[in-house]
Amino acid sequence: MLADKTSPDIQLLVVALGDNNAELGICIDCSEILEIVEPTKLSTLPGGAHPFVGILTLRGQPIPVLELATLVQQPHLGETDPERLVICQVQAGKVALNVRGTLSIRLISQDEIAGVPASLQEHARAISCPRIVRTDNMGHILILDVNAALSGLLLSRSEAA
Repeated sequence: MLADKTSPDIQLLVVALGDNNAELGICIDCSEILEIVEPTKLSTLPGGAHPFVGILTLRGQPIPVLELATLVQQPHLGETDPERLVICQVQAGKVALNVRGTLSIRLISQDEIAGVPASLQEHARAISCPRIVRTDNMGHILILDVNAALSGLLLSRSEAA
């Protein structure tokens, strides 16, 4: 994994969802990330299992690929081909998050992490981002809880069936 879980600091990977990342800043805790790979040809899924966009075969292992912009309820802007696939370890195994780019890795202390402000709580709860990091320019970046987001996605898909 990319981060040491025993550290009092936390490493966050800030990702781009589209050509213009101004609408919503999203980051992923590096302790959930196994690796980041360049995109390769994906196998298609029968029936278009949106927001899953295909299957990545990595070292002989099939990994489902999920469109991160769709998962966090944001339009994915610009090109349809991903620039990076972020491979995450989740309770059910592995998942690849399709992102338009990796912007930076931020090392922050636990006390820099805050709860989500009231004005964003409904949206943040809907997309499984229970914490934020405030940025220097008075903005914020939501921290995605990958396991919770996938659990919510699978639950909503089973209720729709």
